[in-house]
Amino acid sequence: MKSKIINFFTDSADVLLSPDDLFNFKSQSKNYDGILTLVVFTVILALTLGILTKNALVTGILIISYLFSHLIFKIIQALLINLVTRLFGANGDFIRTVNLISYSSVLDLFVIIGLACTVLGLGIMLLPLLILTVTWKMFIVVSAVCREYELGIGKAFISAYGIWLLVIAIIMGLFL
Repeated sequence: MKSKIINFFTDSADVLLSPDDLFNFKSQSKNYDGILTLVVFTVILALTLGILTKNALVTGILIISYLFSHLIFKIIQALLINLVTRLFGANGDFIRTVNLISYSSVLDLFVIIGLACTVLGLGIMLLPLLILTVTWKMFIVVSAVCREYELGIGKAFISAYGIWLLVIAIIMGLFL
């Protein structure tokens, strides 16, 4: 049990320090630690937001809603990635894709740090940390797609975010 906990936090650190090495190792293994990582860090983030509201009911609702919304989002994202990579002729496993892209939730630690800064009166730190987190999560997901489907960086980026960017461009075009 102790070694599993140590491995969990070691993998979390590897996401921050060397995601390519972690994804090379995890793409050959059959464990689903990435999904567990998503659950743990999403619950910690929702718990932090709930504590800031100082309401137990809101905290419970946040935990459940954040957990389900993040899991559903990762499944939809992996489904779209799987679809686009098939168009490129690449093959990969859907469940492993969900597992690998779920490791990006480790970066929610920076959002938690930003929320803690707001309590300390340093709310100005939240926006830069959010921008850092979103950008870094994009790199982590692209790296995971690159390793799982053995694609180049460009095709992996298009597979991971091409449809999302196309939808955003269409929506912006409709309203501008």
